[in-house]
Amino acid sequence: MLSGGMLKKNILAILSFVSTVTIAQSPAETSKGVNQFSWELSKLLYQKDQNLFCSPLSVSQALAMTYAGAKGITAEEMKKALHYPGDSVHAGFSALNSIFKTINDSGKVKLTVANALWTKLVLAPEFSAKMKKFYKGEFYPLTNEIPINAWAEKKTNNLIKNLLNSGDITPDVKLVLTNAVYFKGNWKNPFDKESTSKQPFYLSNKTSAEVELMQNETYYKYHETNQYQYIELPYEGENVSMIVILPRKESSVNEVFEGLNTEQLLATHSKAYLKKVTLFLPKFKFETSYDLIPSLENLGIKSAFRGGNFSGITKDKEPLEISKVFQKAAIEVNEKGAEAAAVTVVMMRTTSAMHQEEPPRIFFRADRPFIFAIKENATGTILFTGVMEKPKL
Repeated sequence: MLSGGMLKKNILAILSFVSTVTIAQSPAETSKGVNQFSWELSKLLYQKDQNLFCSPLSVSQALAMTYAGAKGITAEEMKKALHYPGDSVHAGFSALNSIFKTINDSGKVKLTVANALWTKLVLAPEFSAKMKKFYKGEFYPLTNEIPINAWAEKKTNNLIKNLLNSGDITPDVKLVLTNAVYFKGNWKNPFDKESTSKQPFYLSNKTSAEVELMQNETYYKYHETNQYQYIELPYEGENVSMIVILPRKESSVNEVFEGLNTEQLLATHSKAYLKKVTLFLPKFKFETSYDLIPSLENLGIKSAFRGGNFSGITKDKEPLEISKVFQKAAIEVNEKGAEAAAVTVVMMRTTSAMHQEEPPRIFFRADRPFIFAIKENATGTILFTGVMEKPKL
């Protein structure tokens, strides 16, 4: 029989566990929607012979802030295209951001999300309250590009510079929403620099380029199909991992994108077991920038960019529409680990028109274009996605 003190300790432990499970489960629908949007957006942005790197999470969260003030057909289009679970998306993002903060506070890796609103408007009290409660939104007066660029640099450890150009904030821009996602982590199993060597990387156009190819041999979660090889590289603390999907030599990135959906990708995650793998992975470093409106229109968001109904944002008489959705992202991968960041800008203007068996030796040689993603492991939320077509260091 337990003593009173022991019983109290056990009850507290159970309550703590239940609390942890509740937090982990609460953003499940939002996380699922983010991952579905991540795959769809990445497929649309991918161009053969061009590197891809973005944070669909950042796009989704930035647009969720505008969704908080959307009404009617505008809200319906955004909900469907971005796979939002209705108004619960705001609590979902709040829960996800809390999980990310807990991971960041553990000190194993850096993982931060920041949101800000730059405005000339008198915002509706309900809208402002949502921004503070769910997004920890910082509020600033909208003047020009300089303070927004400074904010982006600060929130991404100087990885994202010159986010906006002079003149981007035109007189009709009344509200700018920014979201920054930053990650930096060391591999759980770092690569030995002495094992890195210059070797050919075979490009999509059948030519090759010299690349610094890292090498490691240890146990990784691994799975393979007739179309691709899948591997998961954990960072220190094992709260965040990079996954790499390497098409077979007879396949291609485009074929994998077309033949693999989010449900199948989730099934691949579940089939990956610890296996001893000889891994070859290139060092790479590049940055990207995207005008996202064409892709968002392709996914079904129309009215938001053409006199949309955002009457929940402000009581001002002039209606608002989204005039710009832009993202700048950067990543560097080396023997020690990875650093990645993305900042999304949404501008709104007034409307004018474990398996332990010893497996056979497996080789994973990423010396040709591959898909990769950085994900948070408790919820499976994808933080960044990319395609490495051309190593740039």
